[in-house]
Amino acid sequence: IDYNGPLDQYTLGKFRNLEKAVAFQKDIQQMGIKDAFVIAKVDGERVTVKEALQEAKRLEQGRKEDLKKNPT
Repeated sequence: IDYNGPLDQYTLGKFRNLEKAVAFQKDIQQMGIKDAFVIAKVDGERVTVKEALQEAKRLEQGRKEDLKKNPT
């Protein structure tokens, strides 16, 4: 539970894949929580979904470069 402002916010689920997070959001909305939404965090800090996707892409590129240097 996040007591940020006048509304209580509940966090449900942890996803590394946006499509799965959005599918879960739709499931929750179908259960009656119409204002459910997806948030993103990087290193524990809340960021926009766009920023999180950019960070994921950057990390993936770094992993690929590491594999080229050390293909073991």
